[in-house]
Amino acid sequence: MKDWYLVAETSAAKASQDFLELSYIPALTELKKITRNLDSLAVFVDYKKNIVREYMRKSEIDRKAMFGWRFFCNDKKYTSYREQTAAVLKEIASFKKELENHPLDSLTLKNRACVIRRGQRLYKKSLALYLLTQPEYCRDIEAYLNKALESLIPASQHAAVAAVVTTSLPPSYLEQERLDWLSKVMLAKVQGRKAALVRHYKTYKYMAGGVEYGILSLHYFQELYEREKNIPRVRLEKEYRGMVGKRKIIKQKQDYIFQTYRFPKELRKLSKRIAELGVLRLHMRVLGWQFFSYFFPAVMDKGYLPSIHSAKHSFLLTITAEKGCACYQDSQARQEYQKIIKKPQDANLELRGISVYGKRKIRGRVLVWKWEEGNSASLSQKISKDTIIVVGQTRPFLLPLLRQAKAIITDEGGLLCHAAIISRELAIPCIIGTKVATKRLRSGDSIEMDMATGSIRVR
Repeated sequence: MKDWYLVAETSAAKASQDFLELSYIPALTELKKITRNLDSLAVFVDYKKNIVREYMRKSEIDRKAMFGWRFFCNDKKYTSYREQTAAVLKEIASFKKELENHPLDSLTLKNRACVIRRGQRLYKKSLALYLLTQPEYCRDIEAYLNKALESLIPASQHAAVAAVVTTSLPPSYLEQERLDWLSKVMLAKVQGRKAALVRHYKTYKYMAGGVEYGILSLHYFQELYEREKNIPRVRLEKEYRGMVGKRKIIKQKQDYIFQTYRFPKELRKLSKRIAELGVLRLHMRVLGWQFFSYFFPAVMDKGYLPSIHSAKHSFLLTITAEKGCACYQDSQARQEYQKIIKKPQDANLELRGISVYGKRKIRGRVLVWKWEEGNSASLSQKISKDTIIVVGQTRPFLLPLLRQAKAIITDEGGLLCHAAIISRELAIPCIIGTKVATKRLRSGDSIEMDMATGSIRVR
């Protein structure tokens, strides 16, 4: 029986074997310092289909879940984790600022090498801290919350209550970006709008920066402005007021739920911790390691780091405790992939996931987004008020699409994933962790999402 399962997909445009080895091997080694175990990982890259697939082992899930429970429920360790996260993000922000003031091209060979080594250290540290909040590590925490809700709350209200109590009161970085966009650009005085747009670009250009599309350009924000400038001002003002006042409403709802259903003190504390972890995980990606997945491919393109491997069609990288790191290229990579990882899809697998926001049944038409089928810009014209976006995982650069969607469905994810956080912040119904939605559903399908059960039915 094959032990590997899919956890993520991304573009293969910049996925060189050298870069992936630089990314995963140091990060997993760094993570081992915390967990005392080397997590297994397999990465298969298919250049022809422009797809990178990442896999983990099912046999390690229980071990990760047990560690995550002990680690994140320990006040001392959790406080230390928060402090480490804050310190790393602060240093990465400083690193970006220094790069802007002193680009690599302007540095001496010695100073350039020092900057690259510092970037490598920050990359592995931030990615390791991020990996510690993977759904596998948080499985038992989420399960405990769900079981506790079952004993306190009617089943029909589980998803709605869980969405409220696991929403962070401080806004995330992505929500703050939207608030700034509305108040300082879209609702600004006409004569100062151009300068405001440039300032916004400089502040948030790294928001979605990564290996797939690089950092956000000024042109990206100019296009966003062109798309939104015809929205009636009254609607933009309503959105802004709603976002500003939302935290107060959420706090009132949380207090009401805690009092009405008599949440024990420890359960309140756990709910708050899950909410905080979700934002920490999001920030560690958006403000942390994601930048280096843009930075290091650019460094390699300029020849500042050596390029050793040269697979033409595909390659497979596996990291396991028993065999260490193994690499296969082209035909050998495909053979090993078929042998140890790829398995036939279960056509009878029920289309069901975890409902993270929404109370009732949602009906709409599917719009599937896949890495193999190009970027998100080509889909923006296809979205209507009934569009349900189906995607493997949501990413920050998909936010303009997600904001227009009626609902979201993902293959992967847990309560702390990007899709779950975004759906709660944007108040968009969402079902995560279906495993097969992008493979079973097709663009144009008419579907019904049952938010009470997490099930999805083609109508």
